[in-house]
Amino acid sequence: MRNYSDISPNHHKMGNEETLIDYAIERSQLHAKETSISKRKEIGQIFTPKRTAIYMARFFDLSKVNFSLLDPGAGTGNLLSAVCQRIVNEADHTINMRIGAFENDFSVISYLEQVLSACKDALGEQGHSLQYSIVDDDFILSNREYLEEGSLSKQNNLHYYDAVISNPPYYKINKGAIQATILKDFVSGQPNIYSHFMTLSAHMLKNRGEFVSITPRSFCSGLYYKKIRNWFVRNTCIHWIHNFESRKNTFIEDNILQENVILYAVKTDDVNCPPFHISSSFDNTFSRYKEIEISYQDLIYRRDFESFIRIPTSEPELKVIETIDAWPHTLEGLGLRMSTGPVVDFRTKENLRNKYSRGESAPLLWMQNLRGKAIIWPLEGLSKPQAIEVNPSTKSILLPVKNYVLIKRFTSKEQNRRIFATPLISAHFNTHEYIGLENHLNYIHKPQGEMTVDEVYGLVVILNTKLVDTFFRILNGNTQVNASEINLLPLPSIDIIRKIGKSYQKIEDQESLVLDEFISDFISIDPILVSQLTKSGAT
Repeated sequence: MRNYSDISPNHHKMGNEETLIDYAIERSQLHAKETSISKRKEIGQIFTPKRTAIYMARFFDLSKVNFSLLDPGAGTGNLLSAVCQRIVNEADHTINMRIGAFENDFSVISYLEQVLSACKDALGEQGHSLQYSIVDDDFILSNREYLEEGSLSKQNNLHYYDAVISNPPYYKINKGAIQATILKDFVSGQPNIYSHFMTLSAHMLKNRGEFVSITPRSFCSGLYYKKIRNWFVRNTCIHWIHNFESRKNTFIEDNILQENVILYAVKTDDVNCPPFHISSSFDNTFSRYKEIEISYQDLIYRRDFESFIRIPTSEPELKVIETIDAWPHTLEGLGLRMSTGPVVDFRTKENLRNKYSRGESAPLLWMQNLRGKAIIWPLEGLSKPQAIEVNPSTKSILLPVKNYVLIKRFTSKEQNRRIFATPLISAHFNTHEYIGLENHLNYIHKPQGEMTVDEVYGLVVILNTKLVDTFFRILNGNTQVNASEINLLPLPSIDIIRKIGKSYQKIEDQESLVLDEFISDFISIDPILVSQLTKSGAT
C-alpha cells in the first residue's frame, strides 16, 4: 500500500525552484487582465492557484518510466506545470512523459504553448523527456469514443492515460446540448459541464490509472449527480478527498463562491478499497490543515440502492456517523416522505394575492414565514403575496390542511444550522381547507394518511439536533436541503419518535432546551459526543 506521508502541504517547502509553476501562474494572471471576469465565467474558466496546483500534483505515483498525463481543460497549464516541476525536483530516475492537453479557448493557447515548451526544456535538462500535444477542440466532442461500447480493436486504437489532472469548467448546460446527449447515460436533471469532464476523463484512464481533480463538492450528493457518483463508486477506489472549509477563498483572485473539494481516486474494479484519507483546510493557503484516516464504509453511504460520498473531517464527526448509521429506519421506511413545495410563484402569478380572502383563497407560506419553531402567518412586512386563489387551476398545487414538518430548502454553509425544521399543525389552520407551500420549502408528509401531532414534534426535535445537522453537513455540500437526502436519512423507530414528540410538548421552557441532551433520554448517544456537539450552546 502506498505511503501518503508526503501529501501534506507542510511536507513541501516552496522556494525559488518553483520556476515552472510560477511561469504558468504569471501567464494566467496576464490572461486574467486581458479578459473580463464575466467572459471567463461564461465559459466556466477558473485558473488554479499556485499552492492548490502544487498540492494536487503531489498525489501522483512517479515510479513509472513512461508516464502519460491528461488535462481535459488545461488553461494556461498551471496544473501541468506543477506536475512537471515535481518531476524536476523529485524524480530519482528518468521519466518519459507524454501530455495530452485539451483547451478550446484560443486566447489562452499561446500561453499554454509557452508553458509546456518551458516544461519540455526543464525536463530535458534533467535527463527526462516530454512529448505534448495541445488539442484545441471541444474535449467532450473529441473523445466521445471512450464512452462507446465497441469492439476490442476499436478500444485498442484509443490512447488510455496513466493519470488525469483537472480543474474542469463549471457552468450549467442545456439538457438538449450535444455534450449532454453524449453523456446521457450519466445525466439526471439539469447537468453541469464539470461533471461531464470528470466522467469522460476518468473513462480515458488505464486500469490503475490515477485521477486528481478540483471540483464543486455537489457531485458527492444530490439527485442530479446520482449516475455519475454511482459510476465512480463502482469503478474507482477513492483514496483521498481534501475539503476547503470556506466557500469564499478557494479561488480568491476570481471571487468564486463555491464549496470545492480535491478528489484523488484510482481506477479499478476492486471490490475492497483500502482505508481512505480526508484532509481539510480553511482556504487555498492551506491554513488550519488537518487530516484523518477513515474506513471506506464511513466514506460511502449506501441506502436503498443510493450511494453518497461523505466527508467527515474529525473524530467527533466519525462518531456522529457511527451513531446515526445505527438507526434502522428512514422516512420512506416509516411510510413518510419529504417533497418540495409545489407553488412556483412565477408560474402562477395570476393566482397570487396580497391579501387573504376567506372562502376564495388559501394561506401561502414562504421560507420567511418560518420563525424558529413557529409559523407566523400572515407575516407583517413581508413583501411577498401571502395568499393564493383556490380555483381549478391551483387545486393541483395546493395541499390539504394536515400535520406536516416544514424544512427550508436553502441555507448556507456559514449558517449555524443547515436543517431548519418547523411543525405545521393542522389545528392551527383549521379554518382553511387548503394551504400553499412555496417552492423554497420542503415538507414531510404521510402520503397514505396523516402524521400525528406527536410524530410531527418528534421529527422536528430530531431534525433540529446538532447530531443530525452534523450528519447532514458530512453528507451534503450544497446550499440546498435536498429531498433525496432527507428521505434516506436514518431515523429511529416511529415509537421512539412519538415518545420524543409527546414528551417535548409537555416542556414549558422549550427555548432553553438542549435538544441533543433531550433525545439522549430516548436514544443511546455517547454523552461525550453530546457534550462535544453542544458545547457552543443550545441547538
